[in-house]
Amino acid sequence: MLRNAAERLDSVEAGQQDIAASVEASRQELDGLSQWRVQAAEQLGDHGGKLQSVQADLGDARRDVRGLAAALQAAQGDAGREHEALLKLGARVELCCKYFNGLGKGLQDTHRQIVGSEPGAGPG
Repeated sequence: MLRNAAERLDSVEAGQQDIAASVEASRQELDGLSQWRVQAAEQLGDHGGKLQSVQADLGDARRDVRGLAAALQAAQGDAGREHEALLKLGARVELCCKYFNGLGKGLQDTHRQIVGSEPGAGPG
């Protein structure tokens, strides 16, 4: 019976040593996880700051794009008005060309009449 008790005591002591080793391994693992958690929290803080910076930059870029879009619309409106004015000027230039062609033909006809008329039959 004493021998049985001694064997059981040895078994319990061996189990206790196994449990102590397991507890120590768990403690070391928890320490490692705790350090990882601290590092992860720091990285999350850094990433959060960077995200806010990127969001601010994105907001600035959106405002810039809106401003450029407004400027582009204004430029397109100006270009449309300039195109209309150019078309009107083109029509006026064509009309002037017709007038000068008519004037040139009239001068040619007058010249032919003067040259083709009898001497001394000129005006006056």
